[in-house]
Amino acid sequence: MTRRLNRFHRPSLDPRPWLSTVANLKLAAARAGRFAAIVLTATATLLLAGIGTAPAHAATRLTISPLVLVFPEQEVGTTSTAKNVTLTNPNASALQINTVTPSGDFTLSSDGCTGTLLAPAAKCIVSVVFTPSQTGTRTGTLTIADGAFNSPQTVSLSGKGILVKPTFSPTHLTFGNVPVDVPSAPQTITLTNPNWFHSA
Repeated sequence: MTRRLNRFHRPSLDPRPWLSTVANLKLAAARAGRFAAIVLTATATLLLAGIGTAPAHAATRLTISPLVLVFPEQEVGTTSTAKNVTLTNPNASALQINTVTPSGDFTLSSDGCTGTLLAPAAKCIVSVVFTPSQTGTRTGTLTIADGAFNSPQTVSLSGKGILVKPTFSPTHLTFGNVPVDVPSAPQTITLTNPNWFHSA
């Protein structure tokens, strides 16, 4: 008589004592967790044990807030103040955060997430800054690669680059007393374009 847990599969064992039988036993777990079984044959008693594990990404997710970052107008070639993106692990098990990568005119000023094993209910923060390379609307994407089922996740990034206003030096001129119909001595005022390219 043989009794076994149905999560284990085995071929039949030949009960004859003068024959050797090799059996390949496989665990077919229906869920994660520990499993055990006892197989009784005419000649032997076998204790079987195994652990069913879920795939690393199964039923896991990563919560990201916000999903959109919009930066205010920023002068070309200058860097904005940072905006934060928070990553939260809502799962009952730890979640690996592999990389956090921005694109376009956006960079990370701080990264508390890359390479982190995020504990259950734990959070980590990355900070994004905007440095427009030219005028107009600039867009990019923050891409997060991790162990969640919906990896990679993305955050939409956008901002607008504007020209820096030209500067004048000096800001005022004083000519003093000048006789009528007599040209004064010339004075100079300097106009400076602080932008990286021609300003029409």
